[in-house]
Amino acid sequence: MTRKVNVYKYCVVVEMINYMKKNNVEYFNLVRYRNWIRQEKLSTLYDELNRVINGNNAKKCGPLISCTHFLRKNGEAIELDFEIMVPIDKDIPLTLEFCMCDKFYIEKVLDIHVVTSKFSFEKEMTEINQYIRENNILPKTATYSFLEKDDNEMIDTHIIFGI
Repeated sequence: MTRKVNVYKYCVVVEMINYMKKNNVEYFNLVRYRNWIRQEKLSTLYDELNRVINGNNAKKCGPLISCTHFLRKNGEAIELDFEIMVPIDKDIPLTLEFCMCDKFYIEKVLDIHVVTSKFSFEKEMTEINQYIRENNILPKTATYSFLEKDDNEMIDTHIIFGI
């Protein structure tokens, strides 16, 4: 585990990275999207996901799970093969973009829990990549982000992949 304390203009932020091997990660009853999308349209996608959930009187019962599977350049734009899922408390009707997924499961995972300020998230990701290289860890699955909290100052997320 790595701990750091940074002092910003008006607050003290304790930053943490915790590396933990687990047997598995499992969530049920997820609303899911996967398709190619332009990077600048991601915030619109998040808004639409929330509208679909709230419009069907469903409640989130787990983290926002996301993964960028591939990147490609289309002219000047960058497009992502992007997947996003959220566990919810009930089934909802399908839409053109969103569907229901019964189960999300990855066996034998490395769970990297990151709590940091938005200002230093990229730096923390560099440290995580260095840890993965130095420990010769070879991911066997795509890398998923499990977002627990994202406000104006802090990010609390788990970076998870099969090992």
